Amino acid sequence: MQVSLPSLFKLRQEKPQPLRPSMPVVQEANTELGKLLVFLNTSRKGLTEAEACHRLKQYGCNEVTYGKPAKWYFLLLNSFNNSLIYIFMGLAIVSYLTKNMEITIVLMLLVMVRGLLCFVQEYYSIQTEEKLKAMVSVTATVSRLDKRFNRERRKEIPIKDLVPGDIVHLSAGDMIPADVRLLFTKDLFVSQAVLLQEALSLKKHNTLGSVVEKMAISHSRNSRDPLDTSTVGFMGTSVVSGTAIAVIVATGKRTCLGWLAKNMASKQALTSFGKGVNGWNWRLIGLIAVMVSVVFLLNGIGKGNWAIATFLTPQILHMIVTVNLAQKALAMAKQKVIIKRLSAIQNLGAMNILCTDKTGILTQGKITLERYTDIHGQENEEPLKYGYLNTYYQTGLKNLLDVALLKHVEQKTTLKPAEEYCKVDEVPFDFVRHRMSVVLKYQQQHILICKGAVEEIARLCTHAKFNGQVVPMSESLNQEVLQVTRRLNEEGLRVIAVAYKEVSPPKDKYEIKDESNLILVGYLAFFDPPNDSAAEALATFQEHGVSVKVITGNNDIVTRKICKQVGLYVHHSVLGSEVERMSDEELADIVDTTTVFAKMSPMQKARVIGILKRKGHIVGYIGDSINDAVSLRNANIAISVDTGVDIARESSDIILLEKSLKVLEKGVIEGRRIFGRRYYSWRDSFLGSVE
Repeated sequence: MQVSLPSLFKLRQEKPQPLRPSMPVVQEANTELGKLLVFLNTSRKGLTEAEACHRLKQYGCNEVTYGKPAKWYFLLLNSFNNSLIYIFMGLAIVSYLTKNMEITIVLMLLVMVRGLLCFVQEYYSIQTEEKLKAMVSVTATVSRLDKRFNRERRKEIPIKDLVPGDIVHLSAGDMIPADVRLLFTKDLFVSQAVLLQEALSLKKHNTLGSVVEKMAISHSRNSRDPLDTSTVGFMGTSVVSGTAIAVIVATGKRTCLGWLAKNMASKQALTSFGKGVNGWNWRLIGLIAVMVSVVFLLNGIGKGNWAIATFLTPQILHMIVTVNLAQKALAMAKQKVIIKRLSAIQNLGAMNILCTDKTGILTQGKITLERYTDIHGQENEEPLKYGYLNTYYQTGLKNLLDVALLKHVEQKTTLKPAEEYCKVDEVPFDFVRHRMSVVLKYQQQHILICKGAVEEIARLCTHAKFNGQVVPMSESLNQEVLQVTRRLNEEGLRVIAVAYKEVSPPKDKYEIKDESNLILVGYLAFFDPPNDSAAEALATFQEHGVSVKVITGNNDIVTRKICKQVGLYVHHSVLGSEVERMSDEELADIVDTTTVFAKMSPMQKARVIGILKRKGHIVGYIGDSINDAVSLRNANIAISVDTGVDIARESSDIILLEKSLKVLEKGVIEGRRIFGRRYYSWRDSFLGSVE
């Protein structure tokens, strides 16, 4: 279903509402900040604890109501909302009309007992699920005003406790916890891919427009598309880079995400096992209908026995199975596998394809900087210097490579160049460009330093630097760049390139188009050793019929080498650029036989998962970073780790307390055991009742 996002606010445009439109955050997008704070009855130092508690009672929890557990009385009524119960209530009525009171009483007692038992087990299951969710909660940093000293103090609170008027602090990797108006920003870039995926067809898999810059004061007129409004942030989107302070304007169902959930969200998709159970239910209903007809034709001989036997089989089994799921979820929590949604155990047991990244799963995630070389592969400190400056001054979420680079310079070198520079601007990393730049002021000169994927950086370079000489990038030099980096990749090293240029004349603000005519200075090569436990876990997955596919943004040569080291046979590998050129039909033809998808963008990952699902596979996906959010939402079973970013953990069905395939292996085995028991118990009981 495709929705034009401007239509979200059609009501507001046609019938202006003075105070509280359907989407208040957009209405306040251009309000002067002082007036907005007065209107919300708050200040830049935040609310007091007492005021926050009062508003929480007034506005309710900051939760999207779709998917929220039902009240107990709705659960009780829903326990009797079952097609088989309707049939047996009908039979009870027929029995009453034909003066057969014994059968009437038996049938009605069974209906009541079944309904009450199902209510008890479902209520217990929901309580268990909520306890498990509470073990992995997403929090936000808010300001609280201490009136005694008239000063601000910051604290972490669950996002469900946020209220309008709260002042929140955002940084790279955070999920924006509500619809907010920005008060202060510093190089703030936000990924809106998750919100776009909720509203638009997944076939639009270009993410160029999903990462946008946000600012506290806009100097241009906002477009009619709310996602283009630069001074506001929407619940569920995530901070890619930079920092911000914002005031919450709307929470819960009054947010844009709440509107989408109410107007677009369908019922939660059935698990694969649930679909099978539904199939058996309809067969049972058909069988009962035939039996009842035959019984009546035979003048009511033995008319109660068939119905009762057929009735007990599915209903009592359903009750036992759901209670069993809740108990197993608690048991799996002791194995460092947190189940946020009980039905996820069914999909975990049915899963036949597991998609995962390389770093931290197949490898140890303990990355070290091994080499820094010039363009010819000779050791040289200049790439290290420029790479360090780039990483030191970037405000984006620092990945494992960045951490390894900073650690190496601080612990193993005397290189301390950062003090001589002053930051001017930043062009943050995104998963389309695969690079990021900072602009620094050195004396009176502006220097743009860019680091990222070798192919991306080399494409932007018109010159290279070697032995202090700057020379034009010739075809032979380009070929040498590829050869040097390929040799490093074949050794299992992940390579990034570093380039720079002196900007003349200097500017105040820099954009992607300024990343051009660069001078290539060399490479940084990192090593991440293979995970010792991965080989054993992969063998166990194979024994249980789970195929593992590696979907990564990393280099394909390095990925294939790591796969070989951990015993994962690579049938075929495909690059993201190749996936982009394929139609869905072409991708479907090769997706089953492809083991490695390398250099993939977030939406390309999600597209592969979507194709696998359409082919009938039950797909699990492990992800812990910003670029995994869309894929997690698109998979049958979304798996993250407790150290993942907010948006990844929020999008997941299962949280691993340890980033290891070994931990997940235990969960899959337990899920297989539960799934197998359910399937065979159901089948055998059904066949036994028919016999």
